[in-house]
Amino acid sequence: FVDQLARAEQWRLGPGPAKGIRRVTSARLLPPTLGGEHEALVAADGASVRQAIHDGSQGLDDVVVLGPTEEPFAELTDLALRTGESELIRGTVLSDPASLTNYTVLVYDAEVEVHDGIRRQRRKSPVLIRYSGAGA
Repeated sequence: FVDQLARAEQWRLGPGPAKGIRRVTSARLLPPTLGGEHEALVAADGASVRQAIHDGSQGLDDVVVLGPTEEPFAELTDLALRTGESELIRGTVLSDPASLTNYTVLVYDAEVEVHDGIRRQRRKSPVLIRYSGAGA
């Protein structure tokens, strides 16, 4: 996800100071969820950050964790939606060389509610359905 968003936003991704942590850099300021500077460290999960700290890495206080339940991930998803919404609405034809059969991907605009046991949050999200003719 971050690779695709970085390509769309013209960010550069590289290795970070430890395994599982990546460095994001940009000529323009990164979004506030990534610190609003020209550079940020990101990780797909908190376990990578904890392991790096356990292994002796320093300066990892500002690593942005982008797990699917983390707020920064939701904010980057919103950015990706805003960036690509016109393309999603317009539609396109893509080729999937890994698929043995043809299929159609249907994209719906939905409101998703997430409940963590304490609070409920609603947010706009695309829902994709892969339809192959034999079933969804």
